[in-house]
Amino acid sequence: MYCAYIRKHYGSSESVSVVFDGYNNTSIKDAERSRRYTKMAPDIMFQENTPLTTTKDLFLANSKNKTQFIELLQDY
Repeated sequence: MYCAYIRKHYGSSESVSVVFDGYNNTSIKDAERSRRYTKMAPDIMFQENTPLTTTKDLFLANSKNKTQFIELLQDY
């Protein structure tokens, strides 16, 4: 379907180039859900022995949590 759109609007010549830069979401709705989900991810203060009381996805959706976790792992 996408190829047909390109051929219709840009021609079928060899001079047309399409570049994909790693965009993984399939629709605008997915991007919006991801944005909202990230906003809901709380900052969690934790130490080595702190039990995780949230899902891994929600924990890692927050960049501060992810950075703190990586710093903790670097000690080991």
